[in-house]
Amino acid sequence: GLIIAHVLKHRGVLVRGLAHPAVFAALEAAERKNSSSSSSSSSSGAAQAPQTPAVAASVMTKFGAVKVTPRNTYRLLKANEAVLLLPGGAREAYKRRGEKHTLHWPEDPEFVRMALKFNAIVIPVGVVGPDDCFNIIADGDDILNTPVVGKYIRDRVERDSVGSVRGWRSSSALSSQEARDFVPPFAIPSSPRRVYFSFGTPIELAARADLIRSKMSNTDDIGYPEFGQDRDVVRSLYESVEADLGREIQELDSRRQMDLYDKSPLRRILFESWNLTPAPTSWMVSSREGHLDTEF
Repeated sequence: GLIIAHVLKHRGVLVRGLAHPAVFAALEAAERKNSSSSSSSSSSGAAQAPQTPAVAASVMTKFGAVKVTPRNTYRLLKANEAVLLLPGGAREAYKRRGEKHTLHWPEDPEFVRMALKFNAIVIPVGVVGPDDCFNIIADGDDILNTPVVGKYIRDRVERDSVGSVRGWRSSSALSSQEARDFVPPFAIPSSPRRVYFSFGTPIELAARADLIRSKMSNTDDIGYPEFGQDRDVVRSLYESVEADLGREIQELDSRRQMDLYDKSPLRRILFESWNLTPAPTSWMVSSREGHLDTEF
C-alpha cells in the first residue's frame, strides 16, 4: 500500500498490484456470508463489523489489485499497465529465523519470461524495516514440527487452501511445500523501526537479454525464435534481476545505519514533539542517477 500510494502521489501512476488468491478469499467469503445473512440481519436490525482481511482485500481491489495468475499478468502487461509483483510470495512474507532481508524466489522464471515478451522495464524495489519490527519465537517449520499441533495446522492449511498460484502447471491444489509456506511464524513485537523503500535503476529486459546472449558461447545452438522461449537466456536474466534486487536491499540496509533516529523511537518522539516536524534521516532523496529513496 505504501509503495502504491507513493508512486501515485509522486508520479501520477496507479500501480496494479498482483496479490495471492488468499488475499481475495477472505473478501469472497465475507461477501457470501453477508449475502446469506442479509435477510436475517435486515429483519433483526443487527449489523456485523467487517472482518479485517476482507476490508484489506476490498481496499486493494479498489486500487486495482487483481489475483496473481498468468492470465491477469499477461493482460496487464499487454495493456502497458504498471504492475507490482512480489515473486517470493508467501515464502518470502513468512520468513524463517535468520532470514532477515533475504529473497526466496521460486525456481521457475515465469514472470521474467512473460515480461520479456512485452519488452517490459523492471524496477527493483528494495524494502528494509518490516523484518526488524518483530522477533521470531517459532517459525513455520518449528510450528509444523510440533507434535499434534503441527499436524492440525498442516491439515487446516491444506483443507482451507485457496489454490496454488502456479496451479496451471498441474493441479490447482496447494502443494505440500506451498502449504508449509502459508504458516506464519509466532513472533513478538520488538522496538519499532522505520520502513525504508528504494527504487533502483530500471532494467530494460530486452537490452540485458541481448547482453547475456552475446556472452553465451552456445548461443547459436539454442535455436529458439523468441527471447521468451530462450530458456538459458531467460534463466540468466531472471537470476540477474534477483541479484540486482538483493544488492539494492543490502545497500539500502547499509545506508540505513546512518539514520540516528531509526533504532531509538524515544529519541525520535522527543525530537518530533519538540520541533513539531518529522525527525530527519541521513538521506531522503538519493543523488544516484535513476534512484529514488524514501522512508515512512
